[in-house]
Amino acid sequence: MNLNSGAITTGNNKVVTNSTTPADLTRTSGYIKGNLQRAIGSGSNTYDFVVGTTSGYTPVSIAFTGVSAAGNNVTVFSTDGKSPSNYPVSFNNSNYLNRRWNITNAGAATFTASPSFTFLPADLVNTSIGNLRMYKYDNPNTTFPAVTNNGSNTLTLSGLTSFSEFGAGEASTYTLTYTAGANGSISGTTPQTVNYGDNGSAVTAVPDAHYHFVNWSDGSTANPRTDNNVTANISVTANFAIDTYTINATTGANGTVTPLGITSVNYDGSQAYTITADACYHIVDVLVDGVSQGAVTSYTFNNVATNHTISATFAVNTYTITASTGSN
Repeated sequence: MNLNSGAITTGNNKVVTNSTTPADLTRTSGYIKGNLQRAIGSGSNTYDFVVGTTSGYTPVSIAFTGVSAAGNNVTVFSTDGKSPSNYPVSFNNSNYLNRRWNITNAGAATFTASPSFTFLPADLVNTSIGNLRMYKYDNPNTTFPAVTNNGSNTLTLSGLTSFSEFGAGEASTYTLTYTAGANGSISGTTPQTVNYGDNGSAVTAVPDAHYHFVNWSDGSTANPRTDNNVTANISVTANFAIDTYTINATTGANGTVTPLGITSVNYDGSQAYTITADACYHIVDVLVDGVSQGAVTSYTFNNVATNHTISATFAVNTYTITASTGSN
């Protein structure tokens, strides 16, 4: 069969070629505007499906390898416009290929196929061929086979073992922005541009000396942080806080150390203590980090850079009574 010129409109019917010889269907400038069915032979062969729409000629060429037996019948149909229901949510609704193809297979023979889809230049809506990704819709599942060749207005897939609806568009992209708050920095790439459903790369919030990471502004405490399965823009700030240390003040009976208990002190800060004995008692010793300071009544920690302890012991005041007697 040779299609000299014009277009054969099939409506709900189809043009059928029963020959498994690829060259038995040729064209000069004509094409099928509707469904074209071709019989597929065993082994390896390439079949041209000379289909199109009112807009023009948009054929599919399918290279088959490893066809287990003759007998499969493959039908191809080209449609203007992106799918109103099957276009992936992960694709950009404004940047797309205004065309889709449906390919069906009838028969039990197994095969591997590499289809090449040719579209019209006018089918590109706010995009270019190098930005397109293809989808394969098998109700209810959508997969995204890799485009192995971007030719002139042609998208090629490889390694397919089944057919369904095919279309193309740009993947929606999102921006991941990581910002450091005061007293820290970000290690890693920021901002990042990530396709819908893909993963970002790891970033680390790095505190300045004597500071530590607290959390991200969205509440996450992951550090390093990797945002996975991205479906929206993300903009977060890393929060940092100064390092703090504890001073544990304890006392024995009959006196006080003020403030008593555990006190938090910022790095390089200071903390003063007062040691007071109860009435009729006196300070015996004050230990700072286990080292005697004597019977001091006050002590100040300066330039704090580690944890400390302070403790005091007290004793009752004692007096002497001297007894004497005269002669006789």
